[in-house]
Amino acid sequence: MPTKFKTFSTTGLASGSSFSNEWTADDNYRIKRIYLLRQDGSAFTASTFSLTIANVPYTHDSVPAAVLGRNRETTPEVNIDFRKGEKLEFTLTNNEGASIDVFVVFEYERA
Repeated sequence: MPTKFKTFSTTGLASGSSFSNEWTADDNYRIKRIYLLRQDGSAFTASTFSLTIANVPYTHDSVPAAVLGRNRETTPEVNIDFRKGEKLEFTLTNNEGASIDVFVVFEYERA
């Protein structure tokens, strides 16, 4: 199956603020990787990320954003099943001490 990408973004996320969004699967997918990127190219140092799918937490509260990485070489393969009709919800909390612009990118394939 070909790899696809789903991108969420926000600009001007103030320090201490959170960016949350959701995605409902229109087919059966497998999420391969989750990329967290600052649009200025800097690395995350203190921000956190949380993820649930169908009300099941995959981060058990949250994880440091840096754990998920910003490119294919540093981002772990997670292989999370995401079934048709399920809702994925995420929150990225900015703890960088300044306003940031971010991308949250899901690499996925049809299961």
